[in-house]
Amino acid sequence: MQLKEFKIESHRRKPPALRINGQSNILTFTKSSTEFLNLETDDLVKVFQDADDPKTWYFQINKVDGFKLRKHTFEDVFMFARKQLVVKMFYSLGLSPSGKSVLFEIGDPEIFDGSTYYKLIPQTN
Repeated sequence: MQLKEFKIESHRRKPPALRINGQSNILTFTKSSTEFLNLETDDLVKVFQDADDPKTWYFQINKVDGFKLRKHTFEDVFMFARKQLVVKMFYSLGLSPSGKSVLFEIGDPEIFDGSTYYKLIPQTN
């Protein structure tokens, strides 16, 4: 028999992600994404769809323009609600938004035209 010790260091940390809920129309940055992005209460988020590949989405965090984030009362997560955006994101993936949620892993920062964007990678089955 070969035993493998399970240590705290061997736990895989959850990747930063954005969860969109089709029932509540809320987009939530998970705790790991809140830490990864260093989100603050005065941050705004802008969301972009790739016109050449409609399944591909990006976002940008800034303090000037975008959707206002609000911090959850009991958890270290940030969220915003936008029904039209949620519906568009679901349909772009070929999914119906009714009663479902989709997790998007947040990719590494990418620079386009001098601005930083983060790719949203859908984690669908």
